[in-house]
Amino acid sequence: MGLAQALVHDPEILILDEPTVGLDPKQIIEIRTLVKKLGKKHTVILSSHILTEVQEVCDRVVIINHGQIAANDTIDNLSKAVSGVNRLVVRINGPKNEVLQAIRGLEDVTKVRADMEREPGIFEFEIEAKPDADIRPALNQMVESHGWYIYKMGVMTLEDAFLKITMGEGVKLSAAKKSEPAAASAPEKTETPQQETAPAETEEPAEPETEQPAETKEGGEA
Repeated sequence: MGLAQALVHDPEILILDEPTVGLDPKQIIEIRTLVKKLGKKHTVILSSHILTEVQEVCDRVVIINHGQIAANDTIDNLSKAVSGVNRLVVRINGPKNEVLQAIRGLEDVTKVRADMEREPGIFEFEIEAKPDADIRPALNQMVESHGWYIYKMGVMTLEDAFLKITMGEGVKLSAAKKSEPAAASAPEKTETPQQETAPAETEEPAEPETEQPAETKEGGEA
């Protein structure tokens, strides 16, 4: 009802605060689909702590930490910036060592690490590539040529990025440069010009006069 009321006047900007809280799974899917459609004709600002929902619905993410904007970028760029490298996580079914060697043979791949077996016969691999290189097309072709399948492909999740940024792990983001406080300096004194006046002369206090004792002449009359 609240969402319908907000749409009555066809606003250019629509602000939604936790729109799926308290809804059942079917309703959540319907609201997410609706938000995506609204985003094509409106500017939709979605405020939410459900980061999986943000990652699924939003094109751009703004992370606020202690009242300050800590990050402002697309999810992919944010993940790359936080991890510091061009990293891709995939799950592929196939012999672990064979898949590992095949991935290493791809162009622009700089490093591969095989993780544990996530499901029977399906292993997870962390792939690092050269900056700005997109290895996904070549990876798909390689997997298909070997008769394997990709069960998952993605970069660092938004939850991982959020934790790294807000937990103070020294993440530097170009989109969230914080202005450094200026070096502390002694405040300048603004002196108001005063007319020069000669100091008033203070008279020294006169010494109290002491009566001299009357002189008595010897042999004189009293």
